[in-house]
Amino acid sequence: YAELLDDLKNAEQNARGVFLKIDSPGGYASGNTEVARAFATTKLPVVVHAKGYCCSAAYAIASGANYIFANSDTLIGSIGTILPLLDVSDMWEKLGVKPDYITNRDGILKASGMPSQSGIEREALRLETESFFELFKNHVLKYRNIPSEAMQGQAFVGLKALEKNLADGIRGENAAYEKLQILTSRR
Repeated sequence: YAELLDDLKNAEQNARGVFLKIDSPGGYASGNTEVARAFATTKLPVVVHAKGYCCSAAYAIASGANYIFANSDTLIGSIGTILPLLDVSDMWEKLGVKPDYITNRDGILKASGMPSQSGIEREALRLETESFFELFKNHVLKYRNIPSEAMQGQAFVGLKALEKNLADGIRGENAAYEKLQILTSRR
């Protein structure tokens, strides 16, 4: 994310527009809000061309662009958050490893995410995941009119993404770049 912010800062000082090529299944929720907001609020015109994937955190960044274009076979969306956890407790048990965590007295949630979670720890992680989702959803809805049924974690291919307003057109990279040239010629 820091590299994207540096690139945007450089563009704001030296360019007339931003052409953001995206091919990403997503990324981390933490830090994404700042990057997504920076691209959405820059005074430069921003045109996105998505090839392959523009999902999850990558879509959050794209959503504030002036235009999002994609190839007909690009997978777009995946508006949701996930906290992947692996339950390795059976494997550890077979290896004779028994995890033991010592936290401060009031740190009843400090071991959340570790094997053998309690119900309260699991709920705390769910609430954390919901908080990140609310940030994501609110950012997207500020810049795009997307129906709630298209914000359940699924992604859409090409024309279906266009139908759900996740993209503005199905265009190749050159045609998308031409749109940026039109926008920057007016400046």
